Amino acid sequence: MAPRIHDPGHIALRRGIRAPVEAILIAIGAVAGLTPVSAVVVTLVIGTLLAFAAVLHGSVASGAPAMTVVYVAATTVAVPLDRAWTMLASWASRRN
Repeated sequence: MAPRIHDPGHIALRRGIRAPVEAILIAIGAVAGLTPVSAVVVTLVIGTLLAFAAVLHGSVASGAPAMTVVYVAATTVAVPLDRAWTMLASWASRRN
């Protein structure tokens, strides 16, 4: 008999699905925020993709608002790509 994992509400599953997407959104948002034009265009694309994520299965759809907040926060900071790694490291340390 295989051991069963106890995860009420599938919280660990949802966090696991969101973690790589959030890391990518931090890097994209940090670079996109360097100019207002790129911030608007990339936000339109990312926002549209996250809005349509709601039609996917529940685990992905439930993470869309949290991923949107992470992207918007990274876009407002607007750091060069070489400094975006510090944002990712800070985000990763707060996830644990």
